Amino acid sequence: MHVDVTSLSIFVLAAETRSLTRAAEASCLSVAAVSRRITMLEERFKTQLLTRTARGVEPTAAGVALLGHAKDMLMRANTMDADMSDYAAGQKATLRIRATTSAITQSLPQDLASFTANHPQVRLSMGEGWSEEIAKDVHDLKVDLGVVVEGCALQGLETRPYRTYRIAAVVPRTHELAGAACVPFQDILDHEIVALEGMSLMMRSLVEQAVLVQRPLLLKFQVRSFEAVCRLAQVGMGVGLLPMEAAEALAREMDLVLLPLAEAWAERRMLLCFHADALRSKPLQALIEHLALPAGVAPT
Repeated sequence: MHVDVTSLSIFVLAAETRSLTRAAEASCLSVAAVSRRITMLEERFKTQLLTRTARGVEPTAAGVALLGHAKDMLMRANTMDADMSDYAAGQKATLRIRATTSAITQSLPQDLASFTANHPQVRLSMGEGWSEEIAKDVHDLKVDLGVVVEGCALQGLETRPYRTYRIAAVVPRTHELAGAACVPFQDILDHEIVALEGMSLMMRSLVEQAVLVQRPLLLKFQVRSFEAVCRLAQVGMGVGLLPMEAAEALAREMDLVLLPLAEAWAERRMLLCFHADALRSKPLQALIEHLALPAGVAPT
């Protein structure tokens, strides 16, 4: 007996809600029909998946294992349905993109919108991640195009220049550094720092530069989001460090001052990364040509 998507969906509902009744309501089925679907799965796998109790159901060890697989399969099935519906609606290709937060909060959304306006037959899907994760996903063919910060491992991938950003300090207007047009990194090291998590390439670069000048980087908080960095800087918990262009909207909203770091290394390049054979796809080739800087043009 093959495992059908409907039975897996019902099992996931029952396992996560701990209730056959709730699974039945969500599926618009009777409790008896839901119970029969679960029993059929148990017969298929020759093991008990749910333990029935007076309060509902609990997944067994086998049920917990199946739950992970079932979610993955349902997600893939949903993606398949979306891709096929694109063809039915006249869209001929789906391109999967994954980008850093820096790119997503700067120019990438507008660049993708202008591409879509000129290529309505191409569907774009986008996720967010750290540069190292993105490069691995591109290498493993999980996504078609990555937008990363230069410095991550890109072996086996082609790259094109995209944009640049400059690392900046984020401080309240009352901070002692606030009056400067830019700030040397050495001056930042006199203060406690609020920055992104260690998986950020920007964070690694800051640590490396602190080591080079033989000064400690006084990391007080490390958080995942740009907004969290700005909120902590706003209430005086430390000097925030973020990509300047990506933090501009948050800085205006919170009445913060952005001070670009003075050093040349503080300017970071963003790259498009992809497999060389991916250029056989005309839609992907068109997207790369749309996003990549022309030869000889300086990134901004």
